[in-house]
Amino acid sequence: MRNKTAWGFALALLLAGFPVLAARAKKKDAQFHTKLIAQQKIVHALNRLTFGLRPGDVERVRKTGLKKWIDQQLHPDQIAENPVLEAKLRPLDSLRMSTAEMAKHYPPPQVIRAMARGRVPFPDDPEECRRMERLAQRFKRRLDGQPAEPGAGTKAPPQTAIARLFSPEQARKMRAGTPEERLQLFFSLPDEQQEALLEVLPGGARRDILVKAPVEQREVLRTMLESAEFWSQGAYRVKVKSPLEMVASAVRALNADVETAFPLGQQIAQLGAPLYRKQEPTGYPNASEEWVNTTALLARMNFAQALAAGKLPGVRVDVARLGKQDPLEIACALVPGEISGETRAAISKGEGTAPQQVAGLVIGSPDFQRR
Repeated sequence: MRNKTAWGFALALLLAGFPVLAARAKKKDAQFHTKLIAQQKIVHALNRLTFGLRPGDVERVRKTGLKKWIDQQLHPDQIAENPVLEAKLRPLDSLRMSTAEMAKHYPPPQVIRAMARGRVPFPDDPEECRRMERLAQRFKRRLDGQPAEPGAGTKAPPQTAIARLFSPEQARKMRAGTPEERLQLFFSLPDEQQEALLEVLPGGARRDILVKAPVEQREVLRTMLESAEFWSQGAYRVKVKSPLEMVASAVRALNADVETAFPLGQQIAQLGAPLYRKQEPTGYPNASEEWVNTTALLARMNFAQALAAGKLPGVRVDVARLGKQDPLEIACALVPGEISGETRAAISKGEGTAPQQVAGLVIGSPDFQRR
């Protein structure tokens, strides 16, 4: 009987929330002139600048001060790392490498191809040389049986190659432009042409391109966060979470302990956005309409129920902390801010439902899926 009540509750949430979720994504421009109140500002900042609210986050930001907290997020190097997370990440050496070390230990495909074809020398360091030889051998095995490229083994002088690959203005920037301009031009080339350019560039120039850090974005973000539109009702909870955001925020909301992340990656794939599988360079869409349909909402509900019930391998959820709270209290804890009338009405129909079922149903609701 309890299962029937729970799933009846879930169905009510889906049917009641679907038109509301779609409508909220199409707010009128007039609402961009209506300011958020203090509590809404904190919830909005946490939703947009993190992967979702954790228990106690709202109060922590209130104590710190919203402006100071935002400044901390813009300077992540000044935030102390969570010791539990540090222990989980300790085996991953690459996370502690600088950009230059990453390029040295995990070279881009263009460099591996060039070494495999004898166009770029292997490193002098014996250990690094052995590592690169293994990567080059793997590349050669993949190409086994493929015909050699015309002109293989010949090199053009750097200036000739640059003139062949770029327009006169672009060639000038490649020779004497800023590091950012040269990096942008390099990545504008197809992979094969990137490889050809790397082969002829002097070692110093090649290294500068490969280890150049991304352009600073902090001030761009600060400008966006200081705009009146960002802190308006027109921007508040109008975006629908992507599959990655949905899964990450659900784990955070339940304060789950993740021992193995692979099952969560599978869930993200089942919701329609498998990690690192989008072939188009534009990535997965950012528009709400892509994720607002009955099939997607039902898949999210199934994920939320499984997570809250502790049925995902490698992910532990402490349902005891939910205690025997009233269903509406559980909803407000998981979705700080306003709970819609539709969700309140649906919750009232689930009286007597176990706390973990209530949590799963709330996480699967349209209210939780807005950010």
